[in-house]
Amino acid sequence: MLTISSPDFVNNEILPAMFTGEGQNISPALYWTDIPSNTASFAVIMDDPDAPTGLFTHWIIFNIPPESNKLPQAVKTNLLLEDGSMQGKNTAGKIGYYGPYPPPGPAHRYQFHLYAL
Repeated sequence: MLTISSPDFVNNEILPAMFTGEGQNISPALYWTDIPSNTASFAVIMDDPDAPTGLFTHWIIFNIPPESNKLPQAVKTNLLLEDGSMQGKNTAGKIGYYGPYPPPGPAHRYQFHLYAL
């Protein structure tokens, strides 16, 4: 089963400040294992299902090469990356990673979804 993880944060714990809008606003490193043999590419979406206006998408990156098993920390916010990966617009209307900056109140969950296409 395809599995995603990160050395930069612990699952179900608070996301370190450096990955938020209050910190350096950089993307965390991500790794994946158990890649299906017929994978043509990967896509990753990071979202916040607890945003007051509904689902907030913080990051969309797709066309990640099938031989890849990771994204490095601090992926550039370019539309087209050197390996051919592409990034879409997040809910804020920006290309690339947009770190969380939730309003005061209850904690938000940030989910990383990995798709083998």
